[in-house]
Amino acid sequence: MCAHFFLIVLRRLSASIFLLLGLSFAINSFAHEARPAHLEIKETIPGNLSINWTRPVRDGRVLAIHPVFPESCRAPEHIASYQVNALMHERWQLDCELSDLSTGQVKIVGLDTVLSDVLLRYENSEGEQQLVVLGRKNPAFMFRQDDKPAESVAPYYFKLGVEHILSGPDHLVFVLGLLLLISGLMNLFKTITAFTIAHSITLALAILGYVNVPSAPVEALIALSIVFLARELLSEDENSFSRRLPWFVAAGFGLVHGLGFAGGLAEIGLPQTEIPMALFMFNLGVEAGQLLFVAAMLLLFILSAKFARPAKPALQWLSSYAIGGVSCFWLIERISGF
Repeated sequence: MCAHFFLIVLRRLSASIFLLLGLSFAINSFAHEARPAHLEIKETIPGNLSINWTRPVRDGRVLAIHPVFPESCRAPEHIASYQVNALMHERWQLDCELSDLSTGQVKIVGLDTVLSDVLLRYENSEGEQQLVVLGRKNPAFMFRQDDKPAESVAPYYFKLGVEHILSGPDHLVFVLGLLLLISGLMNLFKTITAFTIAHSITLALAILGYVNVPSAPVEALIALSIVFLARELLSEDENSFSRRLPWFVAAGFGLVHGLGFAGGLAEIGLPQTEIPMALFMFNLGVEAGQLLFVAAMLLLFILSAKFARPAKPALQWLSSYAIGGVSCFWLIERISGF
């Protein structure tokens, strides 16, 4: 099936496919670069800080940013470090002068050269917590901010969820394929709802540790799901199983796509003290981004039906082969990476 797609693509759609692949590469590069770092600082006893510093890793390189503490803070010669998935973790203890913790700050050096933010959580010896997002405009955090209450991770992880779905071309192409396959608003509602419920279930199960599947097979299965949809779009059987029960197909593949979302969230990282809230808001952001995409595509379909009705069959044909060509490329690329 993929060989058939590629022969057609090379003859008639090469420019479109290479444009889509270029956009996919650029979007994925941006998404990986923009992943946040995490800095957790806990004052176990007055003057003693426990540090947990987590940075994203891309292409074998750790994000080039690091925290700078007051000069009086003494760090050990050896810092424990280990990598899990695409995150580098470092842990160490600091002994600081109380005066520096009263008036001092921690500054993240290097934020002016990257797209990432730093999610910082600070807990003092009395158990009071503060949560802030540090970026280019505000790279430093004052230890004593008595008038500033703890923030919530909710808005930040909602934003990350929206960005993640909109920067995931394979998930969006799958949703586009569903939209092209479906006829009728009720079928559309049932299909999108089934896809949403299914990927929400596997996302939660994977993040909470109940399901553990290697990312490489998951990414290949996601590409295969898009190939399947493209093949169905080109089928002349109007009574096929996929056209009669698109919600069932969406639910089945949604379980796989949820594992893909979980892999993306694992790369982003979660604040250990607020995993349920961060997970919920990330998933909510994914759904919001997905609905934005669906709304944009439906508007495009309406406009094309109104102003380009004679060209509708050709557009459907071009879209199906473009989806098939790109997904076959992804499938071969991901299988070769096993």
